[in-house]
Amino acid sequence: MASKRSEQLSKQRQIYEKDLDDLEHQIAICQPFPPVNLLRQKEFFEDKIRECDSAIGGTREQTALNAGDHFLKEMAPFIKELVGRFQTHFNRPNEEKISAYLKQFKTNRRIALALQLIQKIYFVDDAKIGDIFREFYFQKLSPDLRKKAVFTGLGGPKDSSYLINYLCSKALDEKEKREIRFQEIKDICRARASNDTVVIFLDDNIGSGKQSVRIFEEWVGLAKGEHHYVGRLKDDEINWLRGSKLMYFVLIGFEEGMNSLRKELGRYGFSIEIQPAVRTREDEHCFDATSPVFTNAIDRVDACEMTRTIGYDLLKDKKWSDPLRKERSLGYGNSQKLIVFAYNTPTCTLPILWKHGFYDGREWMPLFPRRG
Repeated sequence: MASKRSEQLSKQRQIYEKDLDDLEHQIAICQPFPPVNLLRQKEFFEDKIRECDSAIGGTREQTALNAGDHFLKEMAPFIKELVGRFQTHFNRPNEEKISAYLKQFKTNRRIALALQLIQKIYFVDDAKIGDIFREFYFQKLSPDLRKKAVFTGLGGPKDSSYLINYLCSKALDEKEKREIRFQEIKDICRARASNDTVVIFLDDNIGSGKQSVRIFEEWVGLAKGEHHYVGRLKDDEINWLRGSKLMYFVLIGFEEGMNSLRKELGRYGFSIEIQPAVRTREDEHCFDATSPVFTNAIDRVDACEMTRTIGYDLLKDKKWSDPLRKERSLGYGNSQKLIVFAYNTPTCTLPILWKHGFYDGREWMPLFPRRG
């Protein structure tokens, strides 16, 4: 009997919680001077929630978690679908991990908004990288370019470019591997004539383009600071690169970063053609009114505010100014992206998906933790 009573109170509490969420959204719209009647209604629902908690015998947070458990059971088919989608991610997000991640959002409404974001993630695993590379090589490159092409990494062995080269080479059969060349940049310079070579750098994404520019600056010996991705090239190797055709194939390319990269490399005497498999812009945000992520305007605004608040807290460990922390709470550069690679997550993606930290006094466990 007591159990049935607790279940009834828990369901009633969920109704109050939803009403409170809707009310808080109305209050947010009316800031900085919300009507007094809305504030009184807010107090009313908060009191009702406390009454339910008291009757059940638990705290508001404990009751919310119980309600969340019930809601997640209803969402089980969607969670199971996500497990199938992300099974190749290095974090192996199973049903238990996805449920635990979603429970951190506490209320049913917030859980539903977070689930909607996860469903819209653009996920790229090893198999997709192989497919994208094969399409680029066999369909986008002309026969003449394929004869001259040599693929290489942009950076050092620890950079993503080297991993992408490895994954692309794995997508080839034995006959193709003998015909398609992957070499270190110094080996290419020594072994081939620049006028008979197309050097193709492979990488996962171009964001701001600053890292790629930095690597070329290090190659020509003009980089400032102590951090280095690569060593300086010899003068004849630099001249060889300037005289050869350079291409840069990336899985995802930001227009702003690609334009900046072309411009900056031109200053050092390099000309490069950039070929992105997916083209995007920094100002194409997942919380824009034109974004397909949320079709309901209220859901979109609420999800944005929720994500911004949590992301801001998660970045508390960074020694940044408050404006910078606020800007990056939705992804570095305020990018608001939903991009996840099987081996890592770029910083342009919403921090709630990849950043370890603390929110509301509790440790936050990301679903797609970022390496490095």
